[in-house]
Amino acid sequence: MAVLATLAAAAYAAPAGADLSGTPIRLIVSNPAGGSQAINDTIAGQSQALMNGMLATLAFVQAKRLKILAVSKPTRVALLASVSTTAETLPGFESGTWQGVMAPKDLPPAVLARISAELLRVICLRAVREQLVGQGAEVSTRSPADLSRWFALSAKTGRAWWPRRTSSWIESARARSN
Repeated sequence: MAVLATLAAAAYAAPAGADLSGTPIRLIVSNPAGGSQAINDTIAGQSQALMNGMLATLAFVQAKRLKILAVSKPTRVALLASVSTTAETLPGFESGTWQGVMAPKDLPPAVLARISAELLRVICLRAVREQLVGQGAEVSTRSPADLSRWFALSAKTGRAWWPRRTSSWIESARARSN
């Protein structure tokens, strides 16, 4: 997650022409201790900004311990409908995470089908869905085959997109520092 947050911060800063490394603002995008420590550092004033997942930060926003500036997904979040997306200011910006359940590739098909059916049954329980949505999650389900195809496509497009964009950010940062 720390690398993803660092790349998201670079994706955010580059189109805006911002050089986050040369400013006195301490932006926590990766903390070896994890997202919880980054949240604590921001609340305590040891950093002025934070890029982190909704599930970890929403409770602090609702308790008014953190102020949300924007969401990094392409569409607004229902729980925070008045909060704009980063893409409204920086068109095309998108960052986020997803969760999935993985199993060994040689898991017997019958076992995979049983686990998948039970997970689907639980995630479709109204109380479970309501709790996840109430925490800021977008609940969606996929079959094991669909998730595998989606994951492979995401990995493929990620490898094609990130290196190209990352190298342009590095070149831009080098030019500004010279």
